[in-house]
Amino acid sequence: MKKIVAVILGVLCIGCERKIDIVDPLAGFSEEIRKILPENILNSMRSNGMVVHEGVMPPDLDGIYLIDPFELLSPYGSQDPWQKGYIIPAYQYKFSNQSNDKKSVKIDYTNGTGDVGKGLGAFVSGYGKKFTIFAEIFANSSGIDNITLAVISGELTENKEIKDFQYSLYMKEKTEDPGNGILIPVNTGRIWFDNDRISQRMNEYYGGTGSGRKTGNGVSASLAGTDRRGQSK
Repeated sequence: MKKIVAVILGVLCIGCERKIDIVDPLAGFSEEIRKILPENILNSMRSNGMVVHEGVMPPDLDGIYLIDPFELLSPYGSQDPWQKGYIIPAYQYKFSNQSNDKKSVKIDYTNGTGDVGKGLGAFVSGYGKKFTIFAEIFANSSGIDNITLAVISGELTENKEIKDFQYSLYMKEKTEDPGNGILIPVNTGRIWFDNDRISQRMNEYYGGTGSGRKTGNGVSASLAGTDRRGQSK
C-alpha cells in the first residue's frame, strides 16, 4: 500500500514547477542596510530631496573625491540657523577596501578644519554606475559624542568622478548640547550636495581644499553644526 501511495504522489508531482526566488538587481536593499536605516527615516530623506539608488549590484567606488562647493539643500526645519544655500568648507571623501561583492566599503573623510572620520564601515546599494552608501557613524564633534546615520548618493562618470553627489545625515543620539548650540537636534536631519554637480577625483588624500568657506567669523563648519556666529551663503 505504501508503494502505491508513493507512486501516486510521484505521478501527481510530474510537471510541478520548482519555485525559485529571483533577485531583482535593480531593486531593494541588503539586509545589513535595512538593519541600520529604518524605513521611516529613509522615506523622510527622500521626501526632502535625497536621491537613493536601490539595487544589489553597485559599482566599484574606490577613490578619493573632492566635494566643493558643499551646499545645504534641505535644513532640518524652520528652526535651523543654517538655511538652504548655506556653504561649508570643502570635504574630501575616500572610499576604499570595497568587498568583492561591492556591497560594503570603508569611508574616510575630512574637511581640513577638524571634522575627520577614519575607516568607517558602510554598506552599498545601487546598480550600474549609480550608488548609495549607508553608514552608522559614531563620532565626537566639538567635544560632543554623537551617533548619526549617513547616506551618500551619486553616479560615477566615464572619467571616474562622481556626478550629483548628495549627503544626508540624521542625528540619532548625542550627549549634552544645551540649546542645540553646537549640533543639530536629535531626530532631525539635513541634506547636502555638491553644487557644481561634479565631484572631482583626487590623487592624494589630505583634507578639504578649494572654495568652500568658513562662517563669517572664521568658525569651522561641519555637516551637523549649528554655530550661529556667522553664516556663508
